[in-house]
Order: sequence, then C-alpha cells, then structure tokens
Amino acid sequence: MPIPSGLKGELFCRLVQRNFFVWALANFSVAVVMSMAIERWYAIARPRKYQILLTRKNTVRYVFVLLAFSISLNTPQLFETHLETKTSTPVCAANFLGGKKIASLCYTIVYCMMAAFIPFILIIASYIDLRFVVRKQRSLQRQTRAQTQKQQKEMVLLRMAAVIAMFLGITFIPDKITYFLFWFEVVSWDVLNGTAILCMINSVLNPWIYCLTNKAYRKEFIKTLFPKRTSNAVDASLAKDDANSTHYRNRIAPALYITDDEPVQNSVM
Repeated sequence: MPIPSGLKGELFCRLVQRNFFVWALANFSVAVVMSMAIERWYAIARPRKYQILLTRKNTVRYVFVLLAFSISLNTPQLFETHLETKTSTPVCAANFLGGKKIASLCYTIVYCMMAAFIPFILIIASYIDLRFVVRKQRSLQRQTRAQTQKQQKEMVLLRMAAVIAMFLGITFIPDKITYFLFWFEVVSWDVLNGTAILCMINSVLNPWIYCLTNKAYRKEFIKTLFPKRTSNAVDASLAKDDANSTHYRNRIAPALYITDDEPVQNSVM
C-alpha cells in the first residue's frame, strides 16, 4: 500500500499501519468477555447486589469505561511507529517509546498483563468459584420448580460465556506472548503477524459459538438466515393455534355450560 508523505503519512503509519483501532477494539472484546464472567458471577452468587449494580444505566456506563480503558491502553503504541522519509519512498518504521528500549519493554509487560493475562485470570477464577457456589446452593436449599428453571437458564448463559472465554484465550493469549517476545527480540515480525491472524479468527468464530451454545440465539440466527422459511413456520403455528381455538369454541366450550337437567358426566362427554 503506497504511504503518503507529510502529516497524512504520519497518521497513516500510526493509525492504519499500526492497526491502532483494530487492536483497541480487540482488547475491548477481551474486556467484554471478562465483564460477562463477572456479570454471571454476580447473577448467581450475589443476586441481590446484581439487581443493584447491573441496572441498564450502570451497564451502559461500564461499557463506555471498558471502551475508554481499551483505547487508552493502546495509545502508547501510536508512538512506536513513525514515518521515515530518508529514502525516495516513504516507509513506516518501528521505534521504541521515547527512543528508549527499556520504556517499550516496560510498556509491553504492562500491556500484555492488562490486555490478556489479568482478564483471563479473573475469568477463570470466576468460573471456578461459580461451580462451587452452584453446588453449595443445590445442597443447602430445596428449590421450587421456578427456581430450578431459572438456575438452568443461568447455567446455559454461564456455559455460553465459558465457551466464548475459552476460545478467546486460545486465540488471544498466543498473540500477547508473541508480542511480548517480539519486543525482547526473540521472535520475528512474521511470527507476530501469524498470531495476529489467529486473533482475527476469533471474531469469525463468535457468532457460531453463540448459535451452538444458546437456543435463543440459535432461533434468531435461523430467523436471520431464512426469514421466509421462519415466517412460514410461524404462520403454520398460528394456523394450528387458531384451529385449536376453533375446536375449543365448537366442541369443548359449550359442554362447560351445564344445566340442572343434565348430569355432569354427560355434559363433559
């Protein structure tokens, strides 16, 4: 891709060539999965606090905070690439923060910890603790049918979030390890690009994970892919309900009106 000169070239190198927004949003997705794990923990382990902390208004705030954090975490990377015009063709060159290798190495350590390792430690800890919480709840109290159904729905969401977290770990952790090793001059740029592709594959997998692990998502997914077929199925279901309703009005409903002259058995028949 031809690199422009001047200010456009600087912006191109720091934003486009460095994939600034791509990685900021990728880190945001990790933060969202971490928040899903924490949300599931509060929903099951602390249901009363869940209703207080995770209102619609607070949830919107949390999302914006996570987005701002992800962008600010990637901001130092804007200064690790610059436009170089020493040759006839402008190129984007990598450099250390402030020209100092130790600054880049320190940032790399903090970046990898905050962007991947700490979120996944929290995710794993949340799911492990939830297994003990669920077992304890089942053993200590006798649940009603409604409570059992509610817990089953919560466990479905928990399994979905756990599978998403697992695939996110498989695709993101290698990239952060490679990024760490790259700045310590252990691996090459080509290896780093290879693990970056692995991260992008995660975005392709997510819709299928939602579809396979959650019945509600699966129904909406099928409805999106086959709107005409879904519409016909709904029409058939409505027609069946209407037929059942007509049968009720013509056959069963009149029998409910029992007169004094007729015995109950004959009126029901």
